[in-house]
Amino acid sequence: MINRTHRINVILRWAGTATLLLMLLASINGLLLASPFVQSGTTYYVSPTGSSANTGLTTGSPWSLSHAIATVPAGSTIRMLGGTYRMGNFTITRQLTIQNHDATPVIMKGSIIIPNGEWIVDGSRWRRDNWTAQFPPPAWEGSEYLNPSFPYANYREQVYVNNSSLVQVGSLATLTSSSFYVDYANFRLYVGANPIGNTVESTIYNAAFTIDASGVIIRGITFMHYADAAIFITDTNATIENSTFTWNGIQGLRFNGDAGNVSGGIVRNNVFSFNGRKGFSGTYAHNLLIEGNTMNANNVENFNAEYDAAGFKVTWSDNLIVRDNISTNNTGHGMSFDIGSDNPDIYRNRVHGNTVHGILFEISQGADIVGNYVYNNPDSGIRISNSSNVRIYNNTLVNNGNHLRIYENNRSPQPWEVGATFVTENVRVHNNLQWNNQAAYNNRMSVITMWDYASCPNITPMFTSWDNNGYYRWSSSLLDYILKWQGSPAPACDDVYRTVAEFSAAVGFETNGVDVVNAVDPVFVNAMSENFDLAVCSPMLDEGIGLPSDLAAMLNVPANTTTDIGAWQTTVPCVPTATPTPTRTFTPTPTFTPSGLSLIGATRTSMTLAEGGVSISFNVFLTQSPAAGELVTIVPNIPSQYASQLTFTPANRKLDTSNWSTGRSFTFTAVNDTSPEAALNFNISFSSTSSFAVSLFNGAVGGVVATTITDNDGGGGATNTPTNTPIPPTNTPTNTPVPPTATNTPTRTNTPVGPTATPTNTFTPVPPTNTPTNTPIPPTATPTNTQPAGSVLIGASRTEMTLNEGGVSVTYNVTLLQAPPA
Repeated sequence: MINRTHRINVILRWAGTATLLLMLLASINGLLLASPFVQSGTTYYVSPTGSSANTGLTTGSPWSLSHAIATVPAGSTIRMLGGTYRMGNFTITRQLTIQNHDATPVIMKGSIIIPNGEWIVDGSRWRRDNWTAQFPPPAWEGSEYLNPSFPYANYREQVYVNNSSLVQVGSLATLTSSSFYVDYANFRLYVGANPIGNTVESTIYNAAFTIDASGVIIRGITFMHYADAAIFITDTNATIENSTFTWNGIQGLRFNGDAGNVSGGIVRNNVFSFNGRKGFSGTYAHNLLIEGNTMNANNVENFNAEYDAAGFKVTWSDNLIVRDNISTNNTGHGMSFDIGSDNPDIYRNRVHGNTVHGILFEISQGADIVGNYVYNNPDSGIRISNSSNVRIYNNTLVNNGNHLRIYENNRSPQPWEVGATFVTENVRVHNNLQWNNQAAYNNRMSVITMWDYASCPNITPMFTSWDNNGYYRWSSSLLDYILKWQGSPAPACDDVYRTVAEFSAAVGFETNGVDVVNAVDPVFVNAMSENFDLAVCSPMLDEGIGLPSDLAAMLNVPANTTTDIGAWQTTVPCVPTATPTPTRTFTPTPTFTPSGLSLIGATRTSMTLAEGGVSISFNVFLTQSPAAGELVTIVPNIPSQYASQLTFTPANRKLDTSNWSTGRSFTFTAVNDTSPEAALNFNISFSSTSSFAVSLFNGAVGGVVATTITDNDGGGGATNTPTNTPIPPTNTPTNTPVPPTATNTPTRTNTPVGPTATPTNTFTPVPPTNTPTNTPIPPTATPTNTQPAGSVLIGASRTEMTLNEGGVSVTYNVTLLQAPPA
């Protein structure tokens, strides 16, 4: 039997009441004519062009999405066939699963395309009349949300021209070719550039879904162009997974518990990128599981970065599990836990390249912050502000403005800040690795700021324990501090400790800290390529205290046994090698520095190829890891007018979680034609596609290499060309190292500290008493190639070094990249 009592929950907004009435009547008609075999637990199919006249039971006879949401009973699954669905403002009032059908992308957009014929020329601008989609700022939002330089950020209209967003302005007088203006009084939309012949999309829906039922599942869908959040959740146990939220006005997803508890949700394996203010948020959203998500480049509207902008932010949300996420390049905080967000477990996340703090825990209590990689955040890596009962263990903190900032001020709770005490106390800091080689940050490590303690330093009120942490900086001469104790108001105290020993002597903590100063990093495998695995025999191995069972489970290590300092835990024992074997192979190491949003890098930035000359090979890599099981294909992009001038092998390279950071090589060769030509200068780049339908790597472009091709036919290129085919040598240079009489074994010296003579671990490398000597055996035959002028013929096994007066020496090999003549 047809269930005619289903409430129609589809709220549609469109230009004109007549159109709205027709659409509502069509939905009612479809409901009354629904097929008699609609039943719970059944799978139904929808498409962008589906019809209520179809059965909805096969891919060849799909319904429309609006008809399915209005019709199917609780427990049903709605599978969306691939395509773009320009619709929204649906309310889901019963338990449903809505997901993609197969690998064909499913995209829901809150915008419509404005046809060319609807634009009217208005002087030097263009307008669309009868524009009724208006999204002014919420009445409760104050000026504190805004950056004064972007006063219209919280007006939530959006316009895109050929997929590029325009900036909203507040008057016709300020309209430019890259902006738009909405005239609320006269219902007009203006753009400053000619829209004719271009694809212009503009937002008309506030959200895609409001979930007002328990247990709803949304998966495998891309959401774009919604004015506020693509999904609002107002009930319990929602699951949002394997979806992408991008270019939405405020955020991708919001757990909105202002009117009640929205506990028990799951946010898993999603991408939140390029949203207006933040990736997603939650209020009164208790017991959430947030795992495996990527929050990237949010706050494109340039809201106040220090107030409410973040990869994600929660308030009044207790008992969250936040693990294995990536939050990067957000204009604001990476992760923010604010006002009564008690007892979160925050572990195994990578939080980097955000413009303010990496992890902010504020006006809350009971956080466990364990095993995170937090780096390149210019304010603080981890900031604890007016919060208590926090355990900070085994985090790896690299090149942040301050790695740890533990803070308390004299702020008093406001009426809405229920339960907030604003007291920072009972903080435990153990086994954290703080690493800095940035002169811009003067090798700063940690800052403690507290209010109105007349006698400084007085660590007891704020901290229960602080020990077994590791500190590395490449030079002591640039060091501002290992730890700064900053009292307020001044001049209560402003004490600076430049070594672990000074800190320990002053406050009695950090008696087992590891303090390393060395121009050559002995701590990580390769910090500059973001490989923060501990090096073999790193001074941080086995220097951490054992963890209680709950924290040990977060790191997947045994409880109450010695750990390594930092997030990386190794089971490989330290077996020092006597002397490294010299090598004549020069292999540049990728030195990726986060720069904007590029996902592809190359180990070269330029190359010069000569017709008839040698080929050049280099590696192309990814700047962040693909997801588990994801395969990313990289291909070179050669400008079409130069495609006949060079060849490359292979045609593509495949990267995954095992090789993304080192990459794989391409080889480029200039085509040896017979036409005289001037030297050619152009750029090549690399683009990627993913084996996943929804991935940041689909359409990514990067790794630009400036390329020059010189001619050998008298066209202004190099005139010296190879005269014969290289003859391989009959023997190979052999390096015979002289074994050292002493190995370079790191040692620790126990230095008495203060009157109690507490040992402090200090790592001091001991140089070897002799060095390897390379004795090459010359080859009996040598190629007689002559390299084109300007080519690089000499390589070195290091690209930089720092020497300290009285410090250790630095040794490296210099090699030729081509054999000299006999």
